[in-house]
Amino acid sequence: MGIFGPYYPPLLQLAISHAERFAVLLSGIEVCQSPAEDAARAWLTGRSEEIETVIECVVDDWKAGRLSVEAAEGAVSSYLRAMHAGARRHLGFGDVAACCLGDVAATVAQSSGEGDTRTLVLAPPTRTEGDTLVDPAAVLADMVGKHSP
Repeated sequence: MGIFGPYYPPLLQLAISHAERFAVLLSGIEVCQSPAEDAARAWLTGRSEEIETVIECVVDDWKAGRLSVEAAEGAVSSYLRAMHAGARRHLGFGDVAACCLGDVAATVAQSSGEGDTRTLVLAPPTRTEGDTLVDPAAVLADMVGKHSP
């Protein structure tokens, strides 16, 4: 199970489970398909391990009390949006990657402590018109370009 759980409060677990599905998806592409384009292969190489490392850092901050559950979930979700943008750019993913399909049917069991369990169906997050996706590679390239002699 590793860092992905299930160990976390429901809101955070949903984001972390999404990260796990995305890491597995990218790992499968890296191992089984190995994109022909150099840029795509470079973007993909080690990406699933990166996702696990980022999740581990966020979880460490949450466990240490430096992040609330909401802030940790926001950090994971923001990171995943950036990674999805990179996957769309370099791997040709559509608007909904296979890892996101699990979010549509994701359920969270909640108990009142009296033996009854309710299941809530959670809708996937929606993008607002002003939502901005960040491509980390593009940001880094822009920063390096501005500081080059």
